[in-house]
Amino acid sequence: MMMVMSSVQVLYLKVDIFDVKRGYKRVLFFRCICGAIGMPCFFMSVKYIPSSKANLIFNVHPLLVSVVAYYLLKEQITRLKVLAVVGSFLGVLLFSLHKNDSEAMAGDHYYLGIVLVAFACIAGMIIVICLRIMNQHIHYILGPFYSAVTGCIQALSILILMPSLYHLSTMNSFEFWCLVLSGMSNYFGQLFASLAVKYEEASVVTPFKYSETFYLFL
Repeated sequence: MMMVMSSVQVLYLKVDIFDVKRGYKRVLFFRCICGAIGMPCFFMSVKYIPSSKANLIFNVHPLLVSVVAYYLLKEQITRLKVLAVVGSFLGVLLFSLHKNDSEAMAGDHYYLGIVLVAFACIAGMIIVICLRIMNQHIHYILGPFYSAVTGCIQALSILILMPSLYHLSTMNSFEFWCLVLSGMSNYFGQLFASLAVKYEEASVVTPFKYSETFYLFL
């Protein structure tokens, strides 16, 4: 779904997908690899730790973005930014505390879950920083496009190596369209995020990620 939508948009905007400045090809590649690793790590982590705890750890990445953007991108850290980021994180923490942790699985895999979601958190931070670096110099559509390409290759590889992981035949029509909608939403999410960091500092854009928890609660 993401591959089809991104290809249509690239053709509509008449963007040359090979027009990537030499110094930014590595950044684009690194962004795609982090995307391919980060989300699967998060999905796997909730098998071993409570989803509330996984969500809390993952949502540390906007905090990391603010710190790294200050040192790497020379973005200013103002009192308002600090208040907004810390306040938003405390909000996520409060939302997470009320949830039941009975879904946690005991055993050694608990720590594996912590490690996996930590990787996902760091990958999320790296993706935002890479987009901010790239989108000042290359077209904003290239990040989502190559992310879709990477995801498509990743999915096809899994389909070939471990076809038993795909159970589309067991889905009813409602579940199938939910799957389609998730692909569309994922693409538009990446597209708007890529466009956002083109025009605004990463430390300003990323804290809005915290509002996702509020929407999920509603």
